[in-house]
Amino acid sequence: MAIKQQTYSRLAFNICILILVNILASMFFFRLDLTADKRHSLSEASKEILQELDDIVYVKVYLEGEFPASSNDTFVLRNHLYIVLFPVSYT
Repeated sequence: MAIKQQTYSRLAFNICILILVNILASMFFFRLDLTADKRHSLSEASKEILQELDDIVYVKVYLEGEFPASSNDTFVLRNHLYIVLFPVSYT
């Protein structure tokens, strides 16, 4: 019976730790780019140039290659660009 109680105690403790980590993670915004070539990050030079601008910057993206015209692919591409460019608006 003691082993069963110890197992439940460990489970409850792990759940509490998980909830605490989740709450703390929701308070702090950060992203990690773990790709080798930093594919999902702007270079420091690009960030510096954008920070020195005094006006709004509009980004127009031209893609080459064959892309299916499905709305889901367009949605995924738009979201990816938003994820990459969004942090720049707060720096």
